[in-house]
Amino acid sequence: MKRDGSGLEKLLRWYPRAWREQYGEEFLAMVEDTLDGRRPTLAIRMDVAWSGLRERARGRRRALGRTAVAFGRRIDRWWAFYLTGWVLASLPAEFGVSLPAATAGRATAVLDAEAGIAALLAAVVLARCVIALPAFGRFIRAGGWPQIRRPVAYAVGVTAAAVGALAGLILVPSPMTFSEWNQSLTYLPGVLVVALLIAAAIWLWARAAATAAGHLDLPPKARTSERVLTAAAGNAVSLMMSFLILWLAAVQSSLPMLIFGLSSIALRGIAGTGQLRGAIHPGRHRRSTASRAR
Repeated sequence: MKRDGSGLEKLLRWYPRAWREQYGEEFLAMVEDTLDGRRPTLAIRMDVAWSGLRERARGRRRALGRTAVAFGRRIDRWWAFYLTGWVLASLPAEFGVSLPAATAGRATAVLDAEAGIAALLAAVVLARCVIALPAFGRFIRAGGWPQIRRPVAYAVGVTAAAVGALAGLILVPSPMTFSEWNQSLTYLPGVLVVALLIAAAIWLWARAAATAAGHLDLPPKARTSERVLTAAAGNAVSLMMSFLILWLAAVQSSLPMLIFGLSSIALRGIAGTGQLRGAIHPGRHRRSTASRAR
């Protein structure tokens, strides 16, 4: 890019490096044609400087936007992990608290539904493991264990801590009434801590799975099944949270919470259907989304 004697290359210093590498030669050629051998005037220099500064500002805005989007995705992912942990940590209290007779029947029905969704989630996770097991076995036999040993060790350690803390919650003296549980200064902080531990364990297992998945050679049908099961697992977690809201609505006889819980279930059904369709036919889903955007 160096052009001895012209001094025009100094004008490029106002632009960011990426812009100079991509457009620098073309820009200098255009300026040389415009000047036709004359030296650039002060007005031209100022105009180039102003354009370069604006390009730097745009680059910084784009970088900040990408950072904000990435940060938002991490927050969403962690929030989903924490919601899962909160639901699982709350189950012992939901089954253990003593409820008024007027609300016990409704709350028990909601708990039965939530337990069914939890069993479905466990089955989905097991199915994902079964699908990936042959490819994972080939990866391990090929000497891949050292590449995932550390993430798996961290996940196992935090999982053991989460299971121990959850067992402690189960062994807390009971039964408590709902009011006692809701105002407890020891039980509720324990639920928060257990939820954090479960969320951390889920994140570590997801990280270990992602590390291993990058080395697995799955056939196309298995990849489709993995996408479908991933969408099903996410929807199951959201439904469990919605049923937790319904449980609180039943216990407190709260109409607003009942409406909120039913609305969240309906919305999750609509969104979940779209996610499952997109997982089964990703190309068709992207084309239909693009056509609606146009």
